[in-house]
Amino acid sequence: MCIERVTTDDVLQLINIANLAVRKTVEATRNDKLEILEGISRNIKDWCSKDNCAFFKFSNNGDILGFVLIKEYWNFSDIFILPEFQRKGIGLSIARHAINTCKKMGTGEPIRVNSSKNATVFYLKLGFKEIDIGKSLPYEMVSYEYNF
Repeated sequence: MCIERVTTDDVLQLINIANLAVRKTVEATRNDKLEILEGISRNIKDWCSKDNCAFFKFSNNGDILGFVLIKEYWNFSDIFILPEFQRKGIGLSIARHAINTCKKMGTGEPIRVNSSKNATVFYLKLGFKEIDIGKSLPYEMVSYEYNF
């Protein structure tokens, strides 16, 4: 098992992983899921070749099991693990790797994320704290912040 930087060759696999994970684990209407997936696909395509981010894949025997994207070292954008590999520590491992990269490369600003409620335990395990950003978010999302 290894954690490596994402490349442009990984784009289709990452989109497929996000597709499977969103369809199985995100509670939203069909149209909302399609809108969410469009945004994720754009993120993957736009950020796979940029340097100012922590964009990593978790692989086992050449198969990508999940990925994480933290834009500009503070904007925790996406993390998705294939549904059959969730709750096995892969998400925590790859997220911690990305957070450590942000600590080394970032601006010192906190990492922020807007997440679905079903990921609350995950972000709390990583050391994130729920914050109030003063506005409501779509899809009943919750805002979290990680301070170094």
